[in-house]
Amino acid sequence: MMPEMTGIELCRTLKATSSVASIPVMLVSSKAESEMKVKGLELGADDYVTKPFHPKELLTRARGLVRLRVLQREADERNDALEKAIHELKAAEIQLVRSERLAAVGEIAAGVAHEVNNPVNFALNAVRALRVGIAEICGVAEDLAAVDWDDIRNYPDRLGSLQGRLDEMRIDETASNVDELGRIIADGLERTHRLVADLLVFASPDRSERIQVDLAKCIRSTAALLRPAINESGANFEINIPNHLPPVN
Repeated sequence: MMPEMTGIELCRTLKATSSVASIPVMLVSSKAESEMKVKGLELGADDYVTKPFHPKELLTRARGLVRLRVLQREADERNDALEKAIHELKAAEIQLVRSERLAAVGEIAAGVAHEVNNPVNFALNAVRALRVGIAEICGVAEDLAAVDWDDIRNYPDRLGSLQGRLDEMRIDETASNVDELGRIIADGLERTHRLVADLLVFASPDRSERIQVDLAKCIRSTAALLRPAINESGANFEINIPNHLPPVN
């Protein structure tokens, strides 16, 4: 009976328009057929009242729709607040993850510094000991260079002096120590190289590998490092390592 469109068509238009779709719609009609009620509710009507009706019933139903709308608005506001809280929580979580990553990087950096410091100190101490041995060998070499090999008369004195120097410095032991210290320096650099490789493995866990440590080699290297200081103190030092000592993973 409405001009231009029916009530049901008006309801369809309202519910299809986003700016007014949330406004409650009550259909009041003399058509009491169940099919019409179902059709109206399917189109988005919030209530369907058939004629005849009592005015108080209509007002009660309208107030009920208003209360529902108010509750819906409150629920929407709470949802907005909840979404905002979730967004802030996610932002805080991202910040926490970043902080944890920074803390992890700090721990890794401290570990790397410690692991690098050990072989570097190892190599530095070896270099200091190596310089002492090289200085002694260079002294003997200078004495040899100063010998006048054309003057046969000086042979006994020169050779005796050189022999005394060689006995004093224990040339065989010094040469052995120089060779061992060279290996120690190379070992320290190799450990540093392995540490860098381990960091690359850490960055790519799929390529991780286990490393075997030769404890006997470690003990002998440490002993070689300490031998100059031990010799200066006059102490006796011996190493007794079981044969076929198994490596440690």
